[in-house]
Amino acid sequence: LVVDGPMSMTEMACDEPLMQQDTWLADLLADSPEVTLDADQLTLATDVYRVRLIDEETADPDRPLEGTQWTLTGMLSGSEDTGAVSSVPAGVTATLVFDDGKLSGNDGCNRVMGSYLVEGDRITGSQLATTRMACQGAAAEVEAHVLSVLEGPMTYAIDGNQLSLVHGGAGLYLSAE
Repeated sequence: LVVDGPMSMTEMACDEPLMQQDTWLADLLADSPEVTLDADQLTLATDVYRVRLIDEETADPDRPLEGTQWTLTGMLSGSEDTGAVSSVPAGVTATLVFDDGKLSGNDGCNRVMGSYLVEGDRITGSQLATTRMACQGAAAEVEAHVLSVLEGPMTYAIDGNQLSLVHGGAGLYLSAE
């Protein structure tokens, strides 16, 4: 691998260990490492360094949508390109499980259940129902957000242990247990 011309980096003033890592990587690339690809493993080697990189899908494969318990980690307001993501308030937990056409879990306040159909990258929920505990504060806000996403056709994507569900101007980011 030959780097043509001088390398440049941003000057973010990261913590010293990250700055050292940047320098080390720049030195490795400037030394014209030998590149070897063997199945899902890429090796960069010089006289001084040998680095093995593994394909992300091999190192952290996508979890299956069905049968996985997904825990809410963030809430999107607005589009994925220009929206804002907020954290789940402390003390509030929301989980979802998609299993053989049946949706179950907790919306941050109440148990939620229903049916769903997957078509390509879309999930369409139906017959959505919840228990009826009267929630207030943060739990009620999370519940309203979760239900606003689940009540419409959603696009979904899975990357490793992360699931995103987006409907209109709202979205959910969830993590596999």
